[in-house]
Amino acid sequence: MLRFDREGFKRDIIIAFQKAVQDFTAKLAMEAEAAKPAPPSPGIPSIIILKRDAEVIGWHIVGQVMAVGGWAVASEFGTGSLMETNSLNNPALSRYIASELWNPARPRTPGAPIVGRPRGRYKDLFGRDKYTRGTAAGRNLENKNRYKPIKGTAWFRAIFKLNQVRFKRHCIETLKMFPMHKYIISSPNS
Repeated sequence: MLRFDREGFKRDIIIAFQKAVQDFTAKLAMEAEAAKPAPPSPGIPSIIILKRDAEVIGWHIVGQVMAVGGWAVASEFGTGSLMETNSLNNPALSRYIASELWNPARPRTPGAPIVGRPRGRYKDLFGRDKYTRGTAAGRNLENKNRYKPIKGTAWFRAIFKLNQVRFKRHCIETLKMFPMHKYIISSPNS
């Protein structure tokens, strides 16, 4: 008689794939760390790459790699009139426009140029407290070359896109190496 150790198989295959996802996210984080663009000036904080350990959530095994910080957003999606305006490519844009980070003097249309802020305190994209007298409120600052817009490079999305095929191969290899024969148990007929 043949039996299949379903519980042992389920437990061990989850552990094997959790390790596979963990290893892959570690490689992805190292790639992102190596590829992250340097800030354009010394006063801008560098991008921080965060990696969360792989975990089982329902029927999924999830690992995360994130690029964090204002420069991560600016270098990925661009700024001012050169900002990525396609909501498929920049899914958080509408939330950004509706947030307190958005300059209230700037039109709420994607791709609007960088304009001066009204008088008062505000937090910039990098989380720094700032104050402006408001003398250029509403005026286009890109025209005056005071603030040059940045074209996004999509560097982070490119890393993920390039690794999709690699991840599939990694999963297939994990499955090929899994010792399924261990879970088939033969016992003499009763």
